[in-house]
Amino acid sequence: NYSFGAVSFGQSFDRRNDPLIPMQGTYFNWNGFLASDALADEIAFLRVRGQATWYVPLQKLEPYRPFVPFLVFNHRAGLISPLAGTSTVPVQERFFLGGPDTV
Repeated sequence: NYSFGAVSFGQSFDRRNDPLIPMQGTYFNWNGFLASDALADEIAFLRVRGQATWYVPLQKLEPYRPFVPFLVFNHRAGLISPLAGTSTVPVQERFFLGGPDTV
């Protein structure tokens, strides 16, 4: 059991041609999470995550042809580090592959 106070922050840059069904453009996003002993007295850590996505159409987009085959390149990365006298980050706050029922 532990308690902590935290501040989160982030930014997005979206140059996709459509936010719901994109076929062309780029999308960048990053967010951070700072748990500080100044906000609560038990743990302190910094977690930063980023994502970059590129949508590349395989044919020219035309008004009469709104849907074309396309490729998507997506990359995600993250970093987490304990701060200020905290030796570890709680297990529940770490990065894991998959979800609660997968590896």
